Amino acid sequence: MSIHDADRQPPSSDEIQFHRFFENAQEGIAIIQDEAIVIGNISLSRVFKRTLAELTTDGLESLVREEHRSSVAQYLRACQSGAQDLDRCEFQGQTVTDSPLWVKFSGSLIEWDSNPAVLCSFRDISENKQKELDLAKQCDRMALALGIVNEGVWDWRTDTGEVYFNTVWYTMLGYAYNELPQDFSTWQKLVHPEDLAEAEKSLALHLEKAAPFNITVRMRSKSGEYLWIKSKGQVVEKDDAGRALRMIGTHLDVTEKTLSEEALKESEERFKAFSEASSGGIGIHDNGIMLDCNPRLSEITGYTRDELIGMNGLLLIGEQSRNDVLHNMSTGYEKPYEVVGVCKNGNEYPLQVEARNVSFNGKQVRVVEFRDITEIKRSREEQALLKARLEALWHVSRMVEADYADLCDMILNEAKRMTSSKYSFFGLVKDNILSLQSWSPEVQSDCSVKDKSVQITIHKGSFWSEAVEGRRELIVNSPHAHLKQKGVPEGHVPINKVLLVPVISQDTVVALAAVANKDKDYTEDDASQLRAFVESVVIIMDRRKMESELKASEGKLTMALEMASMGHWELDIKTMTFTFNEQFYSIYGTTSQQEGGMTMAVETYTRSFVHPDDIVVVSEETTKILNREYDESPVQIEHRIICRNGKVRHVVVCFTVVNDEFGTPLKVIGVNQDITARKNAEEKIRYLATHDALTGLPSLRLARDRITQAGLLAKRKSMFAAILFIDLDGFKNVNDTLGHDAGDELLRETARRLNSCVREMDTVARIGGDEFLVVLNELRSKSDAGVIADKMIKSISAPFSYMGNEVFVGASIGISLWCPQEKSSCADELIKKADSAMYSVKKSGKNRYAYAD
Repeated sequence: MSIHDADRQPPSSDEIQFHRFFENAQEGIAIIQDEAIVIGNISLSRVFKRTLAELTTDGLESLVREEHRSSVAQYLRACQSGAQDLDRCEFQGQTVTDSPLWVKFSGSLIEWDSNPAVLCSFRDISENKQKELDLAKQCDRMALALGIVNEGVWDWRTDTGEVYFNTVWYTMLGYAYNELPQDFSTWQKLVHPEDLAEAEKSLALHLEKAAPFNITVRMRSKSGEYLWIKSKGQVVEKDDAGRALRMIGTHLDVTEKTLSEEALKESEERFKAFSEASSGGIGIHDNGIMLDCNPRLSEITGYTRDELIGMNGLLLIGEQSRNDVLHNMSTGYEKPYEVVGVCKNGNEYPLQVEARNVSFNGKQVRVVEFRDITEIKRSREEQALLKARLEALWHVSRMVEADYADLCDMILNEAKRMTSSKYSFFGLVKDNILSLQSWSPEVQSDCSVKDKSVQITIHKGSFWSEAVEGRRELIVNSPHAHLKQKGVPEGHVPINKVLLVPVISQDTVVALAAVANKDKDYTEDDASQLRAFVESVVIIMDRRKMESELKASEGKLTMALEMASMGHWELDIKTMTFTFNEQFYSIYGTTSQQEGGMTMAVETYTRSFVHPDDIVVVSEETTKILNREYDESPVQIEHRIICRNGKVRHVVVCFTVVNDEFGTPLKVIGVNQDITARKNAEEKIRYLATHDALTGLPSLRLARDRITQAGLLAKRKSMFAAILFIDLDGFKNVNDTLGHDAGDELLRETARRLNSCVREMDTVARIGGDEFLVVLNELRSKSDAGVIADKMIKSISAPFSYMGNEVFVGASIGISLWCPQEKSSCADELIKKADSAMYSVKKSGKNRYAYAD
């Protein structure tokens, strides 16, 4: 079609040029009046893949998909009305083949045949549009993925400054979605001023030179707090000149991680400063190999720092102590303990070791403090006798108050209970004569020896002789020739198993404790528990004997005054002021010089030294003194103190009110004595009475109480309770092949694994050898017990590691249940049922569980 009619005047030069432009334009050109294509060029035909005749006949509407027709019509009307600076319009074209077609066109107002028309240019942008749509899909998928992992997303148009922030980006900083403008200045305002310049520099380098954009900056949250944000991004769209048009990135809150890293760095710096200034030797080691140390460790050991680094730390420990150190390393033990140290020159010395597992240079290591306690040990030895005499003078406890017969009975009952023995004996040893003080009542029915004060000569070759002369525990677990030799009085009950523990005082065997006829074999654990218990009781007996002798002695007053001088004080009642001696201050971990002199107000003493929970007790005693409720008779109280190093200790306070001849309160004179060791010994005795010494688990005695409580609780809540009797499969093989130390470590690890399978409300107990008892509370169904039993079997079946060896054992488990609809069974009956079920498992294949009938 020609641009001009044949009957018109010859075309002007402008018309000729327009005609050439129209026909040769690379873009589709058309003149449109009232949405009808008046004329179009060849390029327009190529864009829509239709002939010019079809284009002018069908009109523009046929070229546009229905959903875009209204926007195209609106754009043409705006052009035809003379609107200026209109952006190009995009629409999806409609082709004969239905292939995807996206067209971008622009128009301007012209006059055609004396009527307004629109001169339009059309360009096929299908390829670019498809890329844009694909990119948008990718961005949507990325935004969805980042939303799942809780990362903020930003999409920045670098040419306009507009930025899209997703919901997580806002909530990460404490804002509601769209609460802040979505533009580049929002990000600039939130970045910490100290971080902004470096962040913008990194951004510019990425835009100009494609350098990686991966920064961590502080950004202000809505609360005003600065968060550490890790930002990563990448340019995803550029213009024809290669300039960045669009950049997409993510934000991740790394505040916790950053603060943790800073805290770790600060902690390591503090540790370094501390170790340099510490009076103890500090060593850091990884599996025994020294990584670093402070100068003090060199001074203590005689090695240079270069020699110490890389050395096996066990070379600083005497051979007799290395097993203890290895054990404490493997168990993560963190309390101070004493070992024998070895210097570079071979000299041995007493050493106190305390260790902690810490993070160092990004890995878990063990930090050890070495303290040479040679002087401390010497001081302890010098004070030991005097301290013991003072403790004996003021020792007050239930055992001391008990008469001798009750005390002996208590020894027998506890010894028998803690070792699960049938019989128990206790006797004093002097001049090769064993004087049996008492034996358990169970012996009486089967024994024709009725005289409890019987004395036995300790003959050579008897089992008494082995224990006394060998000065060590004696364990006999099978009928043996020397059990039938001299050693037991005529008519005594038969003994087939026996454990003897000698008690040594001042390098002499002074007593023997014995237990006999246990159902199972006696172990080293039995021996250590019995030894610790009996030694504590004999100390109490010695103290009471000393106190009795002191009371009867003519030198009682002199000795009391001598011992009182250790912690002597006087109270002036008029001024309510104490006067202390120097030894008094040493009990509290301080000196008179540090406290400003030898005197101190009552109020200051109470506030500075008395434990807050015991202030009422001390105040009440002070009130009684002021109210003249005491005569000149001795008074004794106990309370806790807080030493200057922060440690809590127990003291016994003994005082007497001194009156004048008219009966007025002049002063109070008293002594304080540190009885913390005694309190700890009593606590240890109580603990040993209810717990297994090897694993720290509750014993059978405590487990019985827990079973009774579990039954009562289950009845009240109409739920189930369960008793699991567990016996290890293959434990004897471990003992036989790797030794008892391996067996002990296996039992301790078994205890840990069983505890990890139950809840805090449940109880795991060791009842002897390789047998354990578990009490499960508040079960909703019978099957719950089986689920837990299965978990225990899998846990115990996992390999154990000992000294480079992999050890495998199993577990046979019997389960008895307390059901809410049944009558309550006693603890022993439930244990017996569970035991029977366990033996049925042993017979039928092991390493599984079964319920009792």
